[in-house]
Amino acid sequence: EIKVLYAAELGVTVSESFDVQNILQSIRLGQGDLIADSYLLTFSRYKITSTLAKSCTVIIEHTLSDNAEIVDTPPPQSQTNELASWNVEVPAFGSVEFTVCERSPGSRYETISSLTGEKLQAWLHDKVIDDTTFQRLSCVLNLLRQIDAAKQQIVEYEREQQRIFERQKRLQQQLTPLHSDGKQGALRQRYVATLDQLEN
Repeated sequence: EIKVLYAAELGVTVSESFDVQNILQSIRLGQGDLIADSYLLTFSRYKITSTLAKSCTVIIEHTLSDNAEIVDTPPPQSQTNELASWNVEVPAFGSVEFTVCERSPGSRYETISSLTGEKLQAWLHDKVIDDTTFQRLSCVLNLLRQIDAAKQQIVEYEREQQRIFERQKRLQQQLTPLHSDGKQGALRQRYVATLDQLEN
């Protein structure tokens, strides 16, 4: 049996691939925000292929990520703070895949206003939040939508008010040169009536 340190021997090749999954664990309320606690799973896959006529043992040395623990992986033969190694048996003229899985904790902040009904439904489905929390957050989202609609309505009212002020200003400018009697007086009275309507 031959021992090979990470494919240093001719006839053995090692290819690496990586995959990352972010798994949401729980949601909790912070100071006006939601804190999403999750963990990151990092999968390092080593595909070892041998063209040797004998079986061999390949030593896989894996650099460990900060604040991560090894999970769903056989215990390493040796481990330091930065490095872990495994002996992987490879058959003659064969290939083996060995995966190291590391889990590291994480959290992120989400503003309640950035939530959607779909996201809440997904959290409820994945059992990240319970039904009571779902109902309460749905009510908050509904109130936020009502607030946004009211703000939009205020903006529309302010625009309309500005248009009325501009029209009143034009009418007042047109009234100034008119006399109070005759045809100009009648026109002036019509303008005054229009101004009264706009003010009410």
